[in-house]
Amino acid sequence: MTQHIPRSPAEEVALAFAAAMGRDPSTMYELLAEDFVRHGEETMWMPLGKDAYVAMSENFLGPFPDTAWEVLDVLSEGDRVVLHVVESATFSSPWVIGDVTIPPNHKTYRIHGIVIFTIREGRISEYTYVHDSTFNATYADVLTDDFGLAYYEFLIAPFAPDPSSA
Repeated sequence: MTQHIPRSPAEEVALAFAAAMGRDPSTMYELLAEDFVRHGEETMWMPLGKDAYVAMSENFLGPFPDTAWEVLDVLSEGDRVVLHVVESATFSSPWVIGDVTIPPNHKTYRIHGIVIFTIREGRISEYTYVHDSTFNATYADVLTDDFGLAYYEFLIAPFAPDPSSA
């Protein structure tokens, strides 16, 4: 793993979050601002607040306890930091969402991604995570339609805009 020396307070926060990813969830969550928002493909690009992010993370780290980010590159300007990361983990424990349990297949994924952080007052106020599709390809044999529906009901539906208010 390449050691990146932070060049600014914003980089220090982003790199601390990356180092804690999966290894130290309490540090991860302490680095998030109370009004934190995450954007990503997993939530169909809907904003995910801090409480929902923690719930998603806790649900994911159980079946993938060795989740880690390897930082390949760092770019920053002011309060914005971009990390090029390789995320990896092994599906080693059952993944339970709602009434659906997916048994582990013990396969390891490695995805390349870009995380764009906004850091304010020493905390992450927002991040956007864009990554390749290796995760879905690695687990295509176990991620069933029932799992997809349970995941939607757990993570996306509670935070989706009410269509009647449009």
